[in-house]
Amino acid sequence: MTWFKVDDSFHSHPKAMAAGPAAVGLWTIAGSWSNANLTDGFVPDYMLPRFAEDAHELALKLVAAGLWRRAKGGHRFHDWGDYQPTRETVLNERRKWSEKKARQRAGKQDQDSKSSSEGVVSPGDTPGESPGESSPSRSRTRSRTSPKGEVTPDDSLRSSSPPQRGAKRGQRIPDDFEATPDMIEWARTNTPHVGTCTGSVTVSQT
Repeated sequence: MTWFKVDDSFHSHPKAMAAGPAAVGLWTIAGSWSNANLTDGFVPDYMLPRFAEDAHELALKLVAAGLWRRAKGGHRFHDWGDYQPTRETVLNERRKWSEKKARQRAGKQDQDSKSSSEGVVSPGDTPGESPGESSPSRSRTRSRTSPKGEVTPDDSLRSSSPPQRGAKRGQRIPDDFEATPDMIEWARTNTPHVGTCTGSVTVSQT
């Protein structure tokens, strides 16, 4: 986008006051058109009716005030290059801007390509992990190797296994327990050094 520049003191400039508000309006619209089309301040006669009514009469006022001068096929702004950007300047700026954006796009593509090649996600990996690394959740389910080369279960597996219960403790013989003859015979044969209880009576082994 190219701007048509108007000095903030133009409203009180002798040339503007001599031309009058209507002619200054034509001057402003024509200046905007000239910058948009990069004509370096040239305004063709055929464009004047599109800018204002009685445009040709207003153009004569601009010429008389010194804001415009007559040119072949139209009118030209007075000292355009002293106040407005020229076609050459605008085209150079646009070319520089295009080259700058092209370098930025090329740099971004190179960066994206580099990031893509360095951050390839291999099968079994999850986003955010470096290639070849497994997620922490999976690594916790593996066994670990002790310094001696022994494979030991991971702490998470050890903590999740149920606690081992101790052996059942012995119980007292009920008061109404009576040894059968077979029990007594077995005890005499296999444990001759232990007395056999029959109810409240202990049978000595002889």
